[in-house]
Amino acid sequence: MPSREEVLRDCFLEFDVGHPKAPPSLPAFVGYFREALGEDPVCESPRRFRFERWEGFPWEASWRRCILSGVGTAVCLEWWANDDFGMSELREFFEAPFFDLADSLLFHQWLGEGGWHLGELHGGRLAMGVLSRGDYVYVRIRWWPGRS
Repeated sequence: MPSREEVLRDCFLEFDVGHPKAPPSLPAFVGYFREALGEDPVCESPRRFRFERWEGFPWEASWRRCILSGVGTAVCLEWWANDDFGMSELREFFEAPFFDLADSLLFHQWLGEGGWHLGELHGGRLAMGVLSRGDYVYVRIRWWPGRS
């Protein structure tokens, strides 16, 4: 099993959006969030990473948790946040260089509508679910390469 440093190094080196129309990859997403959030993830396994701004704060304090994982060829993002600051970090991700304008608009539309959605994304399929609990929001996004 690679060390934490090797996994992070590989993710950082693979953060190259030279092919913005290619399906997103787990290393590219980890590299993006590492740079955008200014923090190193907790490497829970070689295919599961956690970025967290919470460290034992009271529940009502501002917090955010992001988990990125790879399952087979799919990439999954899970996002929990309890305020607009945490949600704005997710909205910024929707405009990352991996996505074109149509993709970004679709993410924003689905986030606003809530519920579960399934659609096409360049290079593959996309499923997104949004659950608002009143005191926090949970968003789950999964990408699969290829067409189904």
